[in-house]
Amino acid sequence: MISSRQAYAIAAACGLLVFFVVYGPGHLFGTSTYWDLPQDDSRAYLMGYRYFLVEPWHWPIFDCHRIDAPGVKSFALSDGIPIWALVNKLVATVIPPWRAFSARAYLGMWHALSYALQPCLGVAIVRQLGHRTRGSALVATAFFLAVPSWIERYMHAALSAHFLILWAILLYLRTPVRGEPSRRLQLAWLGELAIATLTNPYHAAISFGFFVASLVRSRCARALVWLPPALTCIGVLTWSAGYFTHAATAATGGFDLYSSNVLTFVAPQRSGIVGDLFGWYAPGAVTANQYEGNAYLGLGVLILLVLVVRSPIRIMRRHPAVSALAVACWVLALSNHIYCAEHLIAAYEVPAPLHVVRDLFRAPGRFAWVPMYALIILALHHGLARFTTGWRRLVVPALAVVQIADASGDWRYQHSYTQAPYSHYLPIEPWRALVQAHDAVVELPSYDCVGWNPPHAPQVSLELEYYASERTLPINGVYGARPTHDCSRDARELPAIEPQPGTLYVILPSMFQLAYRFAAFGATCVTFDYGRACSFDRAALAMIGTPAPVSTPALAYGQSATSTTRYLADGWSWAEPGGRWSDGPIASLRFHLDGEPPPHPHLVLQARAPLCRRRYAEDVLVRLNGHSIALLHFDATSNADTTTRSITIPDPVWLRGAALALDFIPLDTRSPQALHCNGDSRELGLWLRDLRFE
Repeated sequence: MISSRQAYAIAAACGLLVFFVVYGPGHLFGTSTYWDLPQDDSRAYLMGYRYFLVEPWHWPIFDCHRIDAPGVKSFALSDGIPIWALVNKLVATVIPPWRAFSARAYLGMWHALSYALQPCLGVAIVRQLGHRTRGSALVATAFFLAVPSWIERYMHAALSAHFLILWAILLYLRTPVRGEPSRRLQLAWLGELAIATLTNPYHAAISFGFFVASLVRSRCARALVWLPPALTCIGVLTWSAGYFTHAATAATGGFDLYSSNVLTFVAPQRSGIVGDLFGWYAPGAVTANQYEGNAYLGLGVLILLVLVVRSPIRIMRRHPAVSALAVACWVLALSNHIYCAEHLIAAYEVPAPLHVVRDLFRAPGRFAWVPMYALIILALHHGLARFTTGWRRLVVPALAVVQIADASGDWRYQHSYTQAPYSHYLPIEPWRALVQAHDAVVELPSYDCVGWNPPHAPQVSLELEYYASERTLPINGVYGARPTHDCSRDARELPAIEPQPGTLYVILPSMFQLAYRFAAFGATCVTFDYGRACSFDRAALAMIGTPAPVSTPALAYGQSATSTTRYLADGWSWAEPGGRWSDGPIASLRFHLDGEPPPHPHLVLQARAPLCRRRYAEDVLVRLNGHSIALLHFDATSNADTTTRSITIPDPVWLRGAALALDFIPLDTRSPQALHCNGDSRELGLWLRDLRFE
């Protein structure tokens, strides 16, 4: 026999030893070069924490104002482990040096904690089942550390908290059969549910399932009094974290992709003994996304199950509530497109009442962890109970060695990519210096709006976001678990953007036209492999390349700018006989004027507005390089496109720039369809027949 304290100390020490062997001490303390640019998801969590750390204390507590500027985004939607962030921010508030330390060590400390608690909770479970020897503690430590799907979850820090699943199972086992749970046990349940909720919604759902199973196990009506407090605890914390917002609950798809395979319990991905035996998770495979539902038990557990399980039905009858939970989670994990290996064996439509589950839990394969841990505990419990005499005592320890050898492939993989900065597109140091030479960063388009064209665009954006987070510079959106940025607002506002001093603008190919606007306002741009970087700080831009003026087409005085499309930028529809409509909130032309401006320059144009029915008049603001130079008014008496309008340019110097941006901003862009004039759905604001400078 061994005391609980000794058993847990052994388990935690073994867990930390494995952590240091796999990742190294620098991983814990933030000194590893890996944290210069970690894996994609780890970047998201660290970025979110850094921005949350510099926020003043306020309510809602997790709202951040610099992470999606000028909007607000909940830190919890970055999957950055809200409860852990809250603990570290409290420490940093009391001990200010903790702020700088935790800005790099945040995730390393979390993973070390997980490696300590995972075997501790596993040992606590086998002790609860009656196995209290030193040998059983060591064997349980080995089996619960060598869980392949848990090791693989390193990339998703919050989801790697499998100790929460084990804690919920432990509390279930401590619930008396046909007896009222103690107040201490119920308070422990509330604490577990609170921590699980502020770790990740998947853990909250799984933990609540075990909580309900414990109420069923007690068969005590008085125990139901704890159900409302449990639901209230989850609901309040979920609301405070921002999980009830529209962005968090909007359907994002993936339920039928990020599922679990029928054979996942026996399908290794990186086995240290047999490798990737089946290749179901290989890139390009139809089941590649089912890595989310990976629940491989490990060779040691599989052999142990074969040796000890004789009557699974009898075992299920002893724990009907947990058995029902495990089966329900397994069915949910398979999703509505069920694969056996690479073969689709069944598909069905999700019933309408269950769409909320489909939309909230877009990676249902993760629920396979419930039956996975049930099987691991079942095998270990019966193995420790059966193999107790003579040479049979060596069976379970020998299988623990097999389990460790099988899991070693996953540990080797984790070690291989966490010893240096993760793969990247941009040179780290020059870009870090460029980003941090500014006071704000604007990505065009924002990360949530960038899409996959070109395919590398999200990765380039993410690298820039990470460098910005090191100084917590305001940025217009970052990678997170749920997209929250208002891309439709960007579509309306970005064509009229005016660059600001101290801000770095990184333009990806889909928005290259904006570089001409920035040049018109005096900004300098550098072209790099994946886009353009623009700023007023020419010296800073020189860190990544040679600044060069943006080339704009020349327009001669007296020459029509509507005779060709070369002067048109954003906001114009297709050409029609006699002219062209603006389409949207702003329409722009880009050019530079050839030659010296005349003493009293004018902008001369012929234009009209789409007046009909409920639109009796239209006003269009005209701006030159951000300077408002006229407000054109159109009504029934002044709406002929043959009428020539002349606008005086207040200062001829405005026309000397190497790049000019001329903007037309209609104040009413309702479509003819919306006005019930005809079926044209374009947001028409101005018909331009001719335009020239004289």
